[in-house]
Amino acid sequence: MSGIAQESRETGNALVLALRDSGNSDVDGMLSVGGFEVIPVEDGSKAFEQIGGRTPEIIIVAAGEEGIEVCRRLKENMAAREAPIVFIAGEAERSCVSGALDCGAADYLVRPFGAGELIARVRLNLELARARQELRRYEHRVRELRAEKTEFLSMVAHDLRSPLSNIVTSADIVASDPEMPREQTAEFLQIICSSARHMIHLVENLMDLNAIEQGRMKMDLGPCELGVLMRGVAANYDSKARAKQQELAISEDHGPLVAMADQHSAIQIFDNLVSNAIKYSPTGKRIEIRLKRREEMIRFEVQDQGPGLDRNDLEKMFGKFARLSAKPTGGETSTGLGLSIVKKMVEAAGGNVWCESEPGKGSMFVVELKSAALVPA
Repeated sequence: MSGIAQESRETGNALVLALRDSGNSDVDGMLSVGGFEVIPVEDGSKAFEQIGGRTPEIIIVAAGEEGIEVCRRLKENMAAREAPIVFIAGEAERSCVSGALDCGAADYLVRPFGAGELIARVRLNLELARARQELRRYEHRVRELRAEKTEFLSMVAHDLRSPLSNIVTSADIVASDPEMPREQTAEFLQIICSSARHMIHLVENLMDLNAIEQGRMKMDLGPCELGVLMRGVAANYDSKARAKQQELAISEDHGPLVAMADQHSAIQIFDNLVSNAIKYSPTGKRIEIRLKRREEMIRFEVQDQGPGLDRNDLEKMFGKFARLSAKPTGGETSTGLGLSIVKKMVEAAGGNVWCESEPGKGSMFVVELKSAALVPA
């Protein structure tokens, strides 16, 4: 008869195959002393069916010569492939050890041995297996970071190349024609200034994002009256909206709407969302900016009448250098970093941010911050 043992919660699951007719019935008892629960089975090949789909962390095979084939079959099983196998052999079966190791066993014990030795070997192999799993996770994360870094550098180079090219080209044209009319010179100087501002904006966004990710951005959280900040941001963008014949419609609930926030970050969040609404909305459309109380939160909403976003856009929009299907409607530029910065700033303040949108139906960005009224003085 065979047996399956599950280790205690502290050490995880362990699968034990013990052929009792080979003198291995004492393995179950030893494991019980170590805090294992033994579940008997008739056939080791059906062990995975009887443990209900759970994946064992370690497998102990005590099956003599038959154990070599057991080891081989276990390593072919997806549920057991990552689990280390400890092979147990009697003195007369010592010659089977090398065969078991060749078939995938990670370790072995030769009788006679005591419960302490068995349990210590099981725990050692569990620790090694977990260390290998952790190492694989780190290796996978390193590969992800390297790929992200490569993509990051490529996108930065791409985003800087265009404005730099505009600056060099415009400067060369002006320098090559000392008698160029003043009006034409002014046009090229405007291109140079606009391109330089775009580059500064990109660099500032990169610095902000880097500071947030490294935990170096200081957030001075405290009671912050969001209505004043919202109106100030809207006033700053009134001329840009009017230039595109857009209407900024502002509404807010009565009374002070005070949230726990960092004032500088809150302004940057509002600024980014209002700027995006103007940038991606067609000429002549209405943009609604709202501030509301919602139970324990203060909610800021920006709703536009733009082209809307599809599911793919919604899934990636808060990522770094996200490129969405919607394009600026007035030739404006975008770094692809603004929404990523917004998300990190909102989350740093303990809030939430999301977007509700459908293609052809516009978009509504929502930021919720904790109400300061509920925070003990």
